[in-house]
Amino acid sequence: YEFVLYEWGRPLLHRFVHDEADIMVTYNVREHRLLRSEAEGLGLLHESLGVEHCSVAMRADHPLAGKALTREALCSATFVVLSANEFGYWKTIIPQIIGGSCEPDIRLLPVSSMVNMEIVDLQDNVLLCMSKMVHQFFGVRDDCVVFDLIDGKPITMKTGLIYRPNTGNENVEAALSALRLGLAADSPDAVR
Repeated sequence: YEFVLYEWGRPLLHRFVHDEADIMVTYNVREHRLLRSEAEGLGLLHESLGVEHCSVAMRADHPLAGKALTREALCSATFVVLSANEFGYWKTIIPQIIGGSCEPDIRLLPVSSMVNMEIVDLQDNVLLCMSKMVHQFFGVRDDCVVFDLIDGKPITMKTGLIYRPNTGNENVEAALSALRLGLAADSPDAVR
């Protein structure tokens, strides 16, 4: 077993296609028609799980950079997705995170490799993505600011599990149980 980090430029389910994975923690498959179709086409099962914390990055001279971030202000922003492979997923995720009747402008700003993440110019755009990635590549830059709150509340997106059923390996079911218990505990809806 190994934890596999995000593989830039490869389709999300690449490891399943090549029989290299049995379990993946990823987007909430039920909210993504294309991902659901891909997973079910490979005979994989999926379920909702919990949440992943997200953050917003923008240039330090962006008009929204100098004040607390609000959903209302974000409705007028232009968002970018840095990976063509992920564009369809984030085109669904961003409006769900912002909520309400907001229909944000979402564009592709392709970055060819993870190395280029350290120098990409967001221009007048806003990036909304997982906190780990945003803080790693944009939180350390003097020309960017990062926000972890919108309207004073943490930014989160729903997550899920995709897994290969009936592997015959009891460790897969044990790992699924542990993931369900541990990751769902981070959900704002979790009973504590």
